[in-house]
Amino acid sequence: MGDPYQPPGAPGEGRPNAGRYAPCPSCKVSDAEPMSFTWWGGVIGPKLLTHVKCQGCGTAYNGATGHLNTVGIVVYSLVALGLVLGICLVGGVGAFFFSYRG
Repeated sequence: MGDPYQPPGAPGEGRPNAGRYAPCPSCKVSDAEPMSFTWWGGVIGPKLLTHVKCQGCGTAYNGATGHLNTVGIVVYSLVALGLVLGICLVGGVGAFFFSYRG
């Protein structure tokens, strides 16, 4: 336990990620934690977009730029959807041609 007569430390003091990422676009606090999993990107998406969550207000944003990741999330989702549909289409057409026994 610390000295009760000492003033409290600055927000984020003693946290390993304090100041490591850009300040939050909502509350301007520089204390964010990297997100390891999201519903839209699984494990890979947050790593690609440097997606972090502010410890002050809970806003999730891009830790490299300090901006919201909305556009990046939409682009990532559309590319992932395109890849899945492309794989299904190629797999479906390939299965059709290779299974045909005329």
